[in-house]
Amino acid sequence: MNSGFANNKSDNVPAASATNSYDGDEFLEKVAEGYFIQELEEQKRKDHKLKLNYFFDSFDFINLLQGGWSYDDGFKFDRSSFKWDSHKLSVYALAFDGLFGTVKMLPSHQREFEAKLNKARAFFRSPTQEDYTRLISEVLYAQEMGQKSLPKSLNKSNIDAHIQNLITKGNNLYKANYLLREKAWANRLKYLMDHKILDFSDYSQELENVKDSKLFEKIWRAFEQVRSDRTTNNFYDALALYHLQILLELHIQDPSKPLPVFFASSNKVKEAIDILRGENPQLFAYWNEENGKWIPIVRDSLFFVLEAVFTIGDKTESFFRELEDKQEEIKTLVRGEYAAYRENGVLIEDIEQSRRDFEKTIVEIINVKFIQGIWIEKRAYHKLIQELKEVYNLDEDKNLPLISSSIEKELEKTLQQAKINLQSSIKISAIIESFQDIAQYSKEILKQKAGPKLDVFRDFALMKFGLESKKLPDLQEIINALAHFAEDDNIRFPTNVYSLISALSFKPDTVEKSRQFLNALTIVWILEKYQLIEKIGADLQKDDIEQRYDAALIYAAALIEVKKGRKEGIERTKEVITCILEKKPNNYKVWIGVAYLYFRLWGSKTHLKPDIPEMHLQAWENQRKTREYKNYFTNGALKYAKKAYEYLNPRLKHKDAQKENQRLHSYLYALNNVIYYTTKCSSEKEFRRLADLVDELHNYESFIEWQGRFGDTLGWYYLRHHWLTSNERLKKEYLAQADKYCMLAENFFASPKDAKTFNQLRLAIIRTEAMGDGSDSEE
Repeated sequence: MNSGFANNKSDNVPAASATNSYDGDEFLEKVAEGYFIQELEEQKRKDHKLKLNYFFDSFDFINLLQGGWSYDDGFKFDRSSFKWDSHKLSVYALAFDGLFGTVKMLPSHQREFEAKLNKARAFFRSPTQEDYTRLISEVLYAQEMGQKSLPKSLNKSNIDAHIQNLITKGNNLYKANYLLREKAWANRLKYLMDHKILDFSDYSQELENVKDSKLFEKIWRAFEQVRSDRTTNNFYDALALYHLQILLELHIQDPSKPLPVFFASSNKVKEAIDILRGENPQLFAYWNEENGKWIPIVRDSLFFVLEAVFTIGDKTESFFRELEDKQEEIKTLVRGEYAAYRENGVLIEDIEQSRRDFEKTIVEIINVKFIQGIWIEKRAYHKLIQELKEVYNLDEDKNLPLISSSIEKELEKTLQQAKINLQSSIKISAIIESFQDIAQYSKEILKQKAGPKLDVFRDFALMKFGLESKKLPDLQEIINALAHFAEDDNIRFPTNVYSLISALSFKPDTVEKSRQFLNALTIVWILEKYQLIEKIGADLQKDDIEQRYDAALIYAAALIEVKKGRKEGIERTKEVITCILEKKPNNYKVWIGVAYLYFRLWGSKTHLKPDIPEMHLQAWENQRKTREYKNYFTNGALKYAKKAYEYLNPRLKHKDAQKENQRLHSYLYALNNVIYYTTKCSSEKEFRRLADLVDELHNYESFIEWQGRFGDTLGWYYLRHHWLTSNERLKKEYLAQADKYCMLAENFFASPKDAKTFNQLRLAIIRTEAMGDGSDSEE
């Protein structure tokens, strides 16, 4: 919407002419299916065997809220959109009058609507009396475009006469009444709430409760096919239709439950539904034994116009009683028109034009019998004239706002409830938005270098989270697809991306869903979407952490990246560590992960450059005296890295080859970390004890399990030796070794984050070369 006021028209343009390929019989079948379902369902309702629940899109409710302002962007009135939306406006007007009772929204559509309410003052306009005066003229003129008899300007004296002229255009007057009533969005929202036309449901559970993720992904891909530039909208529309299908299945299993019927006001929704039902006619439809056909539950505007006329329910006002009396007369006329078209069906050449003509004829019949015969005969339009005259009172302050402070106060509770409901969907919004730039992130992070083929578990050191290929067998395949996707600008989304988003969005309440969730969370970590992981993990409780320590480790690691040493991040990370260690105190995978977290915590609390102690000797002496050094490094990172290494060292052999390989990966990572942590942070005395461990690491240089970070560790190891010796020959040799292993690390695959870490070694070598002597310690 332009400036948040004008109607969003992108989904409401004429459909492609491909429908002209229908032959006459197919066209008549579609007409019968779309316009005479009422016959079947009305009889069932009379027999108390059926109840309908009507669902509108959030887009439709936003239009209901804005009325005429939907077509006004503050600069001009969009008459072409107004004319195009004619049939939809009839449905909106009937809904606004309560002829469908309470109209609902599906979970994700309600979430979209509440998101707009949450930003109501920015999204919806707060017009003045003068603005409204202009809108009245625009709406009334739009109903009579091209008529020379209209007054050049509307005012208090001629408004009555102009309305009287519109009486012969009954439907236009009825729609004008809908568009102008209650003056502004806040008044209209209060009206809809007071008359129980709109009701907010608690959908917090349903938003995340997707049992059949494959069905959801299929629906989503259909939307991507017809509307490739609106991924976020497609996600929410797919989620809405997924829940629509679930409601339908509940009705089929238990016919006493309401049958859901969805108003497809968007052409793109219709196109997506056509794709899905072309593959599976049972979707969004129920079987009717009487005619042996699937009856669709996603329906167009004419169904709802007929619905309002044919099924008035148990209302007792004279207005509705008289309408009920005219039902049979309207039905007879409609059937007559249909019969005429059926007889000439084989002669129809322009099917789409014929469909529109037929629809126009039906609407005209309803206009005459319903709008003119009842609404105008009962002079309900009289109230409209009185309201409009009040606006044209010249004594009134034209700058007076249409939304009073009292109305705003009354709406506070409603808006507050919308904010509460939104909390449950903030996570889903963040997930979808985070995947919008997946191509860019994939290019930056998964760029392949010459050398060993990318191994996601090895090159991203996923053993630090206790992850292995046996636990996540398809992770490598997804990463390969993302890497390929990043290289090809013509690929929209790999299929796997839909699975990733849905896995993160919905409750991991089964073993398979938990695996998919961990898969997706790991990929989000690889793509360095740390803030998203923080949002996803924010509601992890103690039970969740205990049951899924691997996911909890990823969450805590992301938290450290986001919070950068802030107190709340540190406390939450410590809480996760404590919880995991209490549940799994003797697990080497947990020790490796906890060591990593503690080292990152230590790094977040030190302000030293990422060098070795001898390059900042006095500062390091001061650091070692701090409580953080003792808690996070000595009794944290180094302690648990050593525990993991010491446990694995005598246990590398295993009868299960896959398990043995996984243990070797973990062993080398733990060995490397003991060397790295000690080299970077421990005293000279501790450092000089590393020789045997370094020799052990050297033994694996030719192994496929070798990682770029191992070269980085050895580079730092030899650089520190350079600083600790005064022997010029040894200094040169150590510096050459440091440079050699720095280059080795640089030539391996590395994510941007790891590459930045490896570059610290290169900078330290450059500074060392520039400074000349290190220290005067003897080797």
